[in-house]
Amino acid sequence: AEKAFDRLHWRFLEEVMKKFEIPEEFRAVVEALHSELSTRISYGATDYTLSDRHLYPNFFRMLQNDRVINKIISQLLKHFNWFWIGILASDDSSGETEELVLRKYMAEYGICVAFILKFNINSHKFANAINQISPVIQGSSAKVILIIGSFNLAIVDILLGAKHLFYGKTIILPPSWSANNFLTDYFIEPLNGSLAIDLYPMAIPPFGSFFDNINPSKYPNDKMLEDIWISELNCLSRNTTKNILFSTKFGNKLSNCTGSAYTLKAKDHVYRGSSPRMYYAVVVMAYALNEMNMYLKRQSNKINLKNYNYRHQ
Repeated sequence: AEKAFDRLHWRFLEEVMKKFEIPEEFRAVVEALHSELSTRISYGATDYTLSDRHLYPNFFRMLQNDRVINKIISQLLKHFNWFWIGILASDDSSGETEELVLRKYMAEYGICVAFILKFNINSHKFANAINQISPVIQGSSAKVILIIGSFNLAIVDILLGAKHLFYGKTIILPPSWSANNFLTDYFIEPLNGSLAIDLYPMAIPPFGSFFDNINPSKYPNDKMLEDIWISELNCLSRNTTKNILFSTKFGNKLSNCTGSAYTLKAKDHVYRGSSPRMYYAVVVMAYALNEMNMYLKRQSNKINLKNYNYRHQ
């Protein structure tokens, strides 16, 4: 999956560089950076440890880290006088880290945790989970439940299959959940009336027919595109096993997809959440390379160029 994302992102990056007419020699520099991963500009990573310049001197990002988000959530809880809350967390490093940081900020605002329930998708059994969490949630006087950690289908299962547990509760979603397409594509009753902390919207220029021309027929070996087309557009793939899985387990009615009718609705994915930040991450890199190029040319008149080592200040 990582390699598939990598290929799609590189094609996107190439398109942006063409749009801004970045010189060929600097496209080669970007390609080298992309290949070696010596410099990274992230559009979605929020882990606080990535802010450590000693460990990650060449890492930059287009959004705030988790600590800022958790402080905002704590301020929101205090604003509404919600001082007794429950927590549903993903049972992984993300959930563990966010819990520690969130508890620190909530303690500063006098907010207490009534309970915390952790869910691991790899060991999730719905019936067992219901038996374990029902007395905890029903027996608690907490009227506000906060979901933290990475997006977790085990928690979604509970929200869908045990709606009665959340009647009269207010659920608060962090950006890692509020920007997830699954929650907008499917109606999840307990989330009706919930609060979501979302990334602020960022407008990006239109890309014409760029996204219309991306499809599995042009990139037959791209497994990510194959998965997108089968899950979003219900298109048959060349993988028979995958077709059977999506037809039987997920109930997708698959068909052969041809023509312009079967193109991804880019606006549903590209203009929300962390997606616009990918665009600006590429633009920032392109502008920086161009500025460095122009500076060196002005200083040297295109001769006797020196190597410079650029560091974050």
